[in-house]
Amino acid sequence: MRYFAGLKLGLAALALTGSMSAAVIFQDTFPDSGGPGVEEPQGFGIVTGTLDLLKWDVTDGSVDVLDTFQSLNCGAPSGKRCLDINGSNGVTGRIQSTPMFTFLAGNSYTLTFWLAGSGRTGTDSVRVSLGSLGSVDVTLASGAGWQIYTLGQFTGNGSTGRIVIDSTVFGGDSDNIGILVDDVSLLETVGAAADIPEPATVLLSLAGLAVLALRRR
Repeated sequence: MRYFAGLKLGLAALALTGSMSAAVIFQDTFPDSGGPGVEEPQGFGIVTGTLDLLKWDVTDGSVDVLDTFQSLNCGAPSGKRCLDINGSNGVTGRIQSTPMFTFLAGNSYTLTFWLAGSGRTGTDSVRVSLGSLGSVDVTLASGAGWQIYTLGQFTGNGSTGRIVIDSTVFGGDSDNIGILVDDVSLLETVGAAADIPEPATVLLSLAGLAVLALRRR
């Protein structure tokens, strides 16, 4: 019986080969987005490329920092403020993270973010991308509630890139109303790829353990 116990321990050790550690390398819940002068008395502020957000650059059009505007539910999921990706200057908006990320080979990357409908009228769309690793298009009716979305899990390839949230790719929009965005997070898992052994390696390891158990008999 102890030989089978040894085999089980060997299998457990094989399963735990490698090491993983995960860390949030970017997060923004827009608590004080834009700094002084952005939030206006009516509960929103227009942000353009001349007055960027704290962790984002507005690279096209504008976005609105919403607070109490029209009693929109920006208190969910993360706090007081959120973004309307279509700003109130009649032009759809595009933002990208200020930091540039290096997607290291062997590590994995997962982007999470919360979206909701505009809370006013119509249907709107947005594209969220993580460098060249991948992107997703989301279309929501105005009454859609807050929901978390996940983009990933991607294996790093040594490339560099930013998080981009873009509504301009869907054409011009003059209604000043867009999808609401909140709580954007990027998770990096170190050594994730190394923790998934190749099938041939697994088979060879199992064969070696079996031979060892037979020899001990």
